[in-house]
Amino acid sequence: MATTFEFLLDLIYATAFLCSPARGTLGMQVMDLHVTDLKGDRISFARAAGRYFATLLSILTFGVGYLVQLFTPRRQTLHDLVSGTVVVRPTPTREAVPAPVMRFVE
Repeated sequence: MATTFEFLLDLIYATAFLCSPARGTLGMQVMDLHVTDLKGDRISFARAAGRYFATLLSILTFGVGYLVQLFTPRRQTLHDLVSGTVVVRPTPTREAVPAPVMRFVE
């Protein structure tokens, strides 16, 4: 019973954060990573849930699903390939910062 509850709670947590405007779980947000579809758009709730279940494939292959990223051009793991997603680090937007003004005091 407790395992089922934990599984469902983790499913809701991961899925809700991945399809939110944050585009990633709290750990991904700290690392400045976003999960997007192959076009760079935010993923849907259904795709996020599919990615979560596909993560089980990476785990059930004794971690080989995570090593797949070493051989793919976009560094996608097995669950990213199955769900059609990619983890990216967004480029920071450069804001125009005015140059400091130096004043001489006489």
